[in-house]
Amino acid sequence: MTDASRPRICVFSERLAPPFDEGIKNVALEVIRELSRDHSLLALTTFGEDVPEYGIRNLRAGKSLLSAALGRAIRTFSPDMIVYIPTASHTLASFLRARVLGWYAPGARVHMIALQPRLLGRAGRLLIPRLCPHRVWVQSDRSAVLLRSLGCRVGMFPGGVDGGRFRPVSSQARVRMRARYDLPEDAFVVLHVGHINANRNVELLSRVQELPGCQAVLAGSTSTPQDVTLTDRMRERGVRVITHFLAHVEELYQLSDCYFFPVLSSTGCIEAPLSILEAMACDLPVVTTRYGGIPQQFPLGDGLLYGDDAEGLLHQVEVAKSMRKAETRAMVEPFTWRAVLRSTILREDV
Repeated sequence: MTDASRPRICVFSERLAPPFDEGIKNVALEVIRELSRDHSLLALTTFGEDVPEYGIRNLRAGKSLLSAALGRAIRTFSPDMIVYIPTASHTLASFLRARVLGWYAPGARVHMIALQPRLLGRAGRLLIPRLCPHRVWVQSDRSAVLLRSLGCRVGMFPGGVDGGRFRPVSSQARVRMRARYDLPEDAFVVLHVGHINANRNVELLSRVQELPGCQAVLAGSTSTPQDVTLTDRMRERGVRVITHFLAHVEELYQLSDCYFFPVLSSTGCIEAPLSILEAMACDLPVVTTRYGGIPQQFPLGDGLLYGDDAEGLLHQVEVAKSMRKAETRAMVEPFTWRAVLRSTILREDV
């Protein structure tokens, strides 16, 4: 297929810049990488940086996205489709920005991928029905019900995972990795990857650390502010806290025995947390709250263990310790980024 005949897609998301260790930025990056394989792609951001490795251009624009430079870039490219992944998710302002992006390319289908739940005030409920793009993609029934009630065409956008990067390794490789990260070879290593703040309930890892034979590990995102007081308190209790960027974060999953996701707040993470999918791709047992769209996507069992409160989550860690083998990788194998995009924004009948 020649460049002239390839579908033309513009992907836009705010604040794209290294390091890519946060959910919304990582989803945007994976969408850009996958779509660039078979399509002519224009990847744009504002309030971010140029990222030449992925063809991302940072253009000056205000919060409204009314910008001569942004408009010129999109009009010149003349996309058939615009994919907008808003940092703010499905707020009224995001719908207004989606409409502005559509003005720059009349005739292009505008898709919004909204990754977190949002409450809408009266203005949003009045105006969003007049601003709906071609389709809004969400990750939970809760978000879908709200937006359908406002007249939006809604679809489900499950998270994706790179199964080549996130995969199980041999026991010998795990031993070498534990030595490299100065972790005990014989401990039951329980991992959490994500923001270090109270909103994510990560301090519960301190109680995991108290369980017999357990070593809790927390790898923090560097894209958002880290709670230094919380970090110090957890280190004092024996939790291994990693606060620097890890280019090969997959190694932490591969050396671990269990993934722990204690988040309760609906705004603590995207609704299909990538870290859960990445842990499953490494065939780890996963102990998690019934967060966002995860219970809809994956049933209980085969190493996926749900807990509804602190005691329930800690009990499930003990259950995971007694398991001979998890079977979580098989559950996420259908969710490659290529499969996810082909079943959502690239479907001809969408």
